[in-house]
Amino acid sequence: MIPPAPAQDGDRPGDLPDLTRTPQSGVDLVGTLLSAWTETNPLRREAALTASCTPDVRYTNPIGQAQGRPAVAELLGRIASSYPTLRPVRISAIDLHHGYGRFEWAMCLPNGHRVLEGLDVITLSADGTRIAEVVAFFGPTDRTTTYAYGAPAHGEP
Repeated sequence: MIPPAPAQDGDRPGDLPDLTRTPQSGVDLVGTLLSAWTETNPLRREAALTASCTPDVRYTNPIGQAQGRPAVAELLGRIASSYPTLRPVRISAIDLHHGYGRFEWAMCLPNGHRVLEGLDVITLSADGTRIAEVVAFFGPTDRTTTYAYGAPAHGEP
C-alpha cells in the first residue's frame, strides 16, 4: 500500500496557504482569498487579492458588494474591522467544475466557536488561474431539501 502524500498548506479545511507561493489550485486561490479577510495591513490585503483574484473581481455578500481589487479590499477591511476577533475558516471541501466552485466557511472566534456559517460560490477567470467573482451567502445551507436536475423544487407541483 502506498502511503498518502503529506498534507500541504490549504489541503485541510481551516488552513491558509503560504502567500509567497503562486496560487496553482482552487484550494490555494480560496485560501489566499480567505487570508485577505484577516489581513489588517491594507497593502497586504490587496496583495492577497492580487494573488487570488482578477483585477475586476466582483464580490457580493448580504452586507455589501464591490468590484475591482481595491474596492473589494476596502469592503473586506471595513467588514473585518467591525469584527476584529473573527477569522474565516473553510469548513468543507471545494467543489470545482467548469470554471465555477463552491465551499462552506465559518467565521470563528479564537477559541474555535463558530459565530456565522455560510457558502461562497466563485467564478474563475477564463484561464482558471484567478477568482473573477464571489457570491457569499450567510447562514448554513438547507440540507433537508433534495432535488434532482430538472425536477420541480421542494413544494412545487
